[in-house]
Amino acid sequence: KMNKTSDYEREISLNLTFPAEFKFTRGSWNSEAIINKLYGQPNFILSERPNKAKKYKIQGWSDKIDSYSTFNTFLIESLFSKTLNTDRKIYLALPENYSEKTKYPVVYITDAQNLNNFEIAQQTIRQQSNFKNFPETILVGISQSDRNADFGLNKETLYNEKFQNFIFNELIPYIEKTYSTSDYKAIIGHSNGSEYNHYLMFADNNPFNAFANISEEINALFPHMDQSWFHKSQDKYQIFFEHYSGKPINLFIASGKYDFWHRLKAGKVIDSLYKTYPNTNINFRHKLYSAEHNSLVGQSMFDALQFIFNDFKNFEAFETDLKNTKNYQQTKNIFLENSKQYGDYVMSIEDEDIIQTIVFNTKNFELFQQWNASENPNNQLYSNLFLGSILTDINPEKASQYFEKAIKERDKEISKFLPSIIYNEVQVLNRPKNAIAKLDKILEIDEVNKLVINYFIAKTSIENNIELSKGKKALNYCEMNYIKNRYFTKNELKKLMNK
Repeated sequence: KMNKTSDYEREISLNLTFPAEFKFTRGSWNSEAIINKLYGQPNFILSERPNKAKKYKIQGWSDKIDSYSTFNTFLIESLFSKTLNTDRKIYLALPENYSEKTKYPVVYITDAQNLNNFEIAQQTIRQQSNFKNFPETILVGISQSDRNADFGLNKETLYNEKFQNFIFNELIPYIEKTYSTSDYKAIIGHSNGSEYNHYLMFADNNPFNAFANISEEINALFPHMDQSWFHKSQDKYQIFFEHYSGKPINLFIASGKYDFWHRLKAGKVIDSLYKTYPNTNINFRHKLYSAEHNSLVGQSMFDALQFIFNDFKNFEAFETDLKNTKNYQQTKNIFLENSKQYGDYVMSIEDEDIIQTIVFNTKNFELFQQWNASENPNNQLYSNLFLGSILTDINPEKASQYFEKAIKERDKEISKFLPSIIYNEVQVLNRPKNAIAKLDKILEIDEVNKLVINYFIAKTSIENNIELSKGKKALNYCEMNYIKNRYFTKNELKKLMNK
């Protein structure tokens, strides 16, 4: 038990042997301290006797925990691996609104002991999922105290198959049993982790759908190794590109212009191989950044994750698919089809607006009107008016038809579009009589805007020298009933009377 030295401080003196491991509690092992440093929580290790007093600031307590604890941004759990015969520390970042009822995609990242890599992936996923650019995602970080032993990248072993078996046969099943996951899985690796990634990808039982390899390498740890070994690794990539026929996978490779020369070369070689041996089952992208070895992670993480989720709310693909779609009921399914491969996804109101915009941009106006009819079955006024206004410069005859449909809705709101209706009939189609006919129908609908409607009837009649008796009658009404309005002034009315 620690002794109280002030209202805010406690101390303890012990005879210790080093390394010494400890953690702070408040009366129970289930009540652990949250410290202002994330590394190593909840247990801390003093590897050797400190030269001066060690101070730890406790920010709060995590009660009733059944795993390693830290700030609520992510969890740290321990998983015993029979394959590796050791405990492995796993970092877990769950979606903010995590629910057992929802299936989430999972992104794994090696070298999680380097919190910079894990945290930038976590922050990018969280920020972009809040903007609905990425699906809500579970991030799993694999901590590695001896990464070179884990990866085993050397001339003798090529790579460590035991670490692969741990990931494939122990870690992934544990995550899928413990958390609510979809079938979609991806893995991110940096440096030697990126090289290890492609051996996971080559495996016959590869469980991943996407790979992000940051600072690739096909010459293992030692760039001075003989070229025959380099070509041996290169040949594996060539064979994979040339003959792979499994499930579709996404492969993103990030290279740094100022990275180690052999890593930059590896990215370019792999890029060249894919161009020579393109594969429809492999969606490949290689991107070069103005970065060195470590800064490459920060510069490329967004692109890597975006490529991992490249079909999520893919507006361009949706737009292409819509071009031959004639049934509005299919549009939602088309929009959701690609997004749902990552997990459960429910369409939002914002998605509905996006769909309408894209449908309209494809100039599939019939589909646009069907969509609006389904959303507003009792009133198609704005759908018809909107289409009429836009089509004036594209297909004015079609625009006139939509304006006519809008008039038939018999909604006085149509008066807000009077200038558009008149412009299309008079200026574009040169049919002033049709304009007056439409205005007559609107006049029957809207008593409130009678002054404005009569003004446009008079203006169309007098300026085009048609139906003058009707025009003069309308003009007389305007003179007798004029009030200030946003469509015409008293001076404009006088000028029209003098014509």
